[in-house]
Amino acid sequence: IKTLHSTLPISEKNTKSDAASDAAYTLPKALSNVGTISKEDNAVCNYLFPNDHINQDAYMLASGNKAVTFKDASASLPTAWLWTAPGTAEQTSTEQNLTVHYVKEGVFDFPSLTVTTGNGNSTYSPALKMKSGGTSEITTIDTREYGVTYQFGAFAYGNGGGFVGGTNKVGIVGWGNLFMLGTDDAYLEGINIYLHHKPQKYAEDAKLLVQVWYPSITEYTITFRSIPIEASFVSFKDIKDANDGVWVPTQEAAVANIKFDTPVDLYGKTLLFVSVEGFGTDPSAEDFCLLTDITGSQLPQEQMSNLLAHNSFGRINGENDYLRPISYYGGGTGSFAICPVIRTIVTGSVDNAAGKADASFKASVAGGNLIVESTTEGQVKVFDAMGRLLSTFRTTTGTASFPAPDGNGLFIVQGPDGQTAKVIK
Repeated sequence: IKTLHSTLPISEKNTKSDAASDAAYTLPKALSNVGTISKEDNAVCNYLFPNDHINQDAYMLASGNKAVTFKDASASLPTAWLWTAPGTAEQTSTEQNLTVHYVKEGVFDFPSLTVTTGNGNSTYSPALKMKSGGTSEITTIDTREYGVTYQFGAFAYGNGGGFVGGTNKVGIVGWGNLFMLGTDDAYLEGINIYLHHKPQKYAEDAKLLVQVWYPSITEYTITFRSIPIEASFVSFKDIKDANDGVWVPTQEAAVANIKFDTPVDLYGKTLLFVSVEGFGTDPSAEDFCLLTDITGSQLPQEQMSNLLAHNSFGRINGENDYLRPISYYGGGTGSFAICPVIRTIVTGSVDNAAGKADASFKASVAGGNLIVESTTEGQVKVFDAMGRLLSTFRTTTGTASFPAPDGNGLFIVQGPDGQTAKVIK
């Protein structure tokens, strides 16, 4: 195993409460190792890669349209709870467990929890940040604390066989990551593929083929559609490292960057698979290698054989699907640092109003008209998925009809009291 030294201030990302404090809560379950997630986990958040240029030091990305849960884990049998949750519609709560909706675009401190026990009051405020909306770089790696929850490096085969996640002579022709998104409203803007090091040995015309797939999954299998939804080539000569002025997560790492001319609409497509192919089979002539989390999640033995308990996979020559976790190749249970860059829509952020989706306001499209049902009269605003105001109407109570917005796609309709509804035309 070859490791790299982190250049990040990971020591600041500490989620352990002080020993004298009774207050504590568990972090939201992230959409990683999806085969290990149960319905009760309410997993709706994605991990974020520690790219501060994109993620502003945030640790997780909140869903734009699903509740996020923080569960009390305090000691000494609390009798009262007070939560403060910046960036959410609820803002505060006195329930034992916190359920909130992030309705503002931005980066916010994780909630603080104050509990009352027989020892008095104590407060827990983890030094972590939640991101909501905007452009984010997601990952399947828990980047909380270097050397504890993750450690970057690479796994090498013996006898000059190359690297897991790179050029190899063991018959593996592609590597990839499986992602699950926590929001229905997202656009794929590009992909950052981080390498263990900038390749120094490769053919003059060497290039990577990066493909994005919509897979379907059952409890233990992954099936790909026959044609990828997006594909792009990256020349080895265009891979950059810190000496080229780009951001990389460690001193020796490099990045292959892909930016799509037209962002891919992921509405309703919460599963993605990103594959990387095109590397060679002779490690003595080529040294391509993906950056890998060599710590990984500690899976119980009964989960090791569950295909979907793993995040990163390989494809052997002659196979059609990526059905072999990297642990099958001596790669542990970690993940490749293949990171989609997505833009998520927060319906509550349009026009700087907090969205309050409820039964008092509904919107739909029928026969070229926008149908609005409202229990109060007032102004109705229609936005596109980018948050641009398209039109404004005045509605009365009951049902009213207005001209539908031009074009097709996702639109956000805001009601008289700030409620929001999504319509697709």
